[in-house]
Amino acid sequence: MLGIQERIKGKLRVTTEVADASQKNWRRSIEEAGPWIENVRENQSPKLTKIIEYENQQLKEELIPLYRQMVDLFTVKMHLTEHSTRQHFAALVEFVDLWDRRLRDALPTDPTDVAKLFGASEKDLEALYKDLEVNFEQLQGTLKRGI
Repeated sequence: MLGIQERIKGKLRVTTEVADASQKNWRRSIEEAGPWIENVRENQSPKLTKIIEYENQQLKEELIPLYRQMVDLFTVKMHLTEHSTRQHFAALVEFVDLWDRRLRDALPTDPTDVAKLFGASEKDLEALYKDLEVNFEQLQGTLKRGI
């Protein structure tokens, strides 16, 4: 599960870096455009649209399937998990289910954003990730000591 989580983290890091760079570039272009602001919008909007489309496709085709893989692995290997780790299983299942619903447009339309009310953020999984890391380090330490 740690390997899957690291793959997700790497992909999200690139997504964040691309989004930050795109925003900075957009702001700079708008500030420098002066009277040609419409030309900048026309030229850069297709590129920004492609970035958003790529991220949406990556979410559907790569990231959510990786999260599902974590749920499946957790389910199949439940008997090998530590008690502290099992306590986070429901949060992972909820996270995946909410994203599945969001991607299928199967949440009530509400200006308060239902997904935010119930969670569906990487932050909701931080406790799980920390627990996995701690238990992994403990297991490695035990194996190195030969106990």
